[in-house]
Amino acid sequence: MPLTAIPFIDSLLAPFRRKRDAAIQFYSQILNNHFPWYKRLDTISAQKFAARVYHFRRSKNFHFLEMESNEEIEVLVSAAAVQLTFGLPEYNYGFFEDIYIIKGAYTYG
Repeated sequence: MPLTAIPFIDSLLAPFRRKRDAAIQFYSQILNNHFPWYKRLDTISAQKFAARVYHFRRSKNFHFLEMESNEEIEVLVSAAAVQLTFGLPEYNYGFFEDIYIIKGAYTYG
């Protein structure tokens, strides 16, 4: 029996679902403004993508070095990671717990 079939459980989960849905809607706005690939997705895929971005972001610890914490950057970095695995069943990069955002441009060597 699904959890939504039990009214008591459903009433307990409703505030969490509303918070999640509001966050996903906010993420969709950010993605529409800054992530051209997202705009090309059909409605169902866009919803799935935004939900995956939400779950990815919630499962990681973001650290900002030499700059202020920025929710928009966290969403865009999460979207870039999810885009690489979109269409695959596993997308959460379980081996990465911490993601560091550095103010300067990335350089190698």
